[in-house]
Amino acid sequence: MQHYQSSQLLPTALEIKLLFHNMISSEIHTEQQALEADIAAVKEWWAQPRWRHTKRTYTAEEICMKRGNLKIDYPSSIMARKFWEIVENRWKVCVLESKLFM
Repeated sequence: MQHYQSSQLLPTALEIKLLFHNMISSEIHTEQQALEADIAAVKEWWAQPRWRHTKRTYTAEEICMKRGNLKIDYPSSIMARKFWEIVENRWKVCVLESKLFM
């Protein structure tokens, strides 16, 4: 951004318009990158074995576009992830044990 001294002329309307356009373009680009990262994170989450039998009628893009910009990590979600890991690990142990005793 240019700073004008009192001896210089004020910026023209075109300069102001271009400056504003560049600022908005930069913000839109940053927001688009954040949206794409969020979509990739949702797709990665859905690819986990936990969701292998889940059928969805919506896309990750639709979900991310309708979300707000405030990220909330619910304690119940954290505990659900921990519980799922315990169940999966126990299942693997049971499967291994059953193969050993066959």
